[in-house]
Amino acid sequence: MLAQVPVSLLETLWPFKQLPQDALQQLADGASFQRLEAGTLFLFDPLHTEFVHVAVGKLQMLCGGVTVETIEGGTERAKQPMFSVDGRATQARAIGTSAVVRVQRDRYLGLAADAGISIRDTDEAPLSEHETAIVKAIETAAANRSLDLPTIPEVAMRLRQLSASPEAGLNELARLVQTDSAIAARLIEVSNSAFYRGNRKYTTIKQAVTRLGFKATCNVGVSMSLRCLYTASSGPARRAMRDQWAASVETSAAAFVIAQRCTKMDPDRALLAGLLHNIGAIPIITYAEKMTERIDAGQISQAIGKLANSIGGSVLGAWEMDDDLVAVAQEHGNWSRNSKPEFDLVDMVNLAVLFRSDGDPDLPVLEEIPAYRKLAQGDPELHVALDELKATGEEIRAVRAFLG
Repeated sequence: MLAQVPVSLLETLWPFKQLPQDALQQLADGASFQRLEAGTLFLFDPLHTEFVHVAVGKLQMLCGGVTVETIEGGTERAKQPMFSVDGRATQARAIGTSAVVRVQRDRYLGLAADAGISIRDTDEAPLSEHETAIVKAIETAAANRSLDLPTIPEVAMRLRQLSASPEAGLNELARLVQTDSAIAARLIEVSNSAFYRGNRKYTTIKQAVTRLGFKATCNVGVSMSLRCLYTASSGPARRAMRDQWAASVETSAAAFVIAQRCTKMDPDRALLAGLLHNIGAIPIITYAEKMTERIDAGQISQAIGKLANSIGGSVLGAWEMDDDLVAVAQEHGNWSRNSKPEFDLVDMVNLAVLFRSDGDPDLPVLEEIPAYRKLAQGDPELHVALDELKATGEEIRAVRAFLG
């Protein structure tokens, strides 16, 4: 049994240390310890009803399954709340037997208001001693605008322009994709796949485009051109690029099928959002590969977990993508996000990521995030439809194969 939280401990923690002694005593009376056995997961509360601090032991802070930092009791970092309202870390895992202090946020706010203390949300946690040099270097490069951002492939840009034109037809589309031999070959391959194959084998671009249709041809072309950006030469960087692309395709396929089956959202728009959601990983991996010091997969993952969203927003902004797609790059992975009452593209991507990662202990339960609840309000049978998609997986596998 853990003892009552002492006032002397709260005196060292932000934001409580600014309270007068009598208020600290009242706060301590309502605070509690929670013991965590090794491997236990502690979830971020999206309603932010508590301040939680590491008191004893060590906890890994996780975002999307990636460790963004490790907090040890008694350190300077432990004086800050484990979670902040920005949602960067969504879970924590105990490393060995540990304990956390839980303080009711409303109780603190009331005591602080009575004491005339200005209230503000928790600050971004300071960098811990375990933050790697690669994270700091990339963060500095991004701030100085010296990070090399990828340019949108010309074919992808022209395909987007063509798809937005009401006058564009299949003949014009066929002429465009024929300018890229890799895309042309892939289109013919897809048109003859089991998903599309008819009574005869097609061998020309015009035939393939006619069989696939305008939207499907554009989707294959954009996917192929974006795939070329995920390249690297060194081992860790090459594996990181491969993993990021695979995650993009998986998310894109899930987003397409969920949008098609469960929403009124344009499935092709959802597919594009899935392909672009982690575009910010590319300049991070590219920069890491060029660093003179030795890097490993853990360092790259840590940098992606912390920086990819803001950098991804910069990439899509430079590509002059629509605001809703930029928001996807900037805000995906914030599982507690609930800034808009309507279900949007960011919600779709978050839903798709958790759908394809069902059972991952490092991620929240799909049904518990605001994005799911918003969609379920308009579709009470949403869980049934998603269970059917999950049970067979046939539609998502077909789209995934289609994207390559």
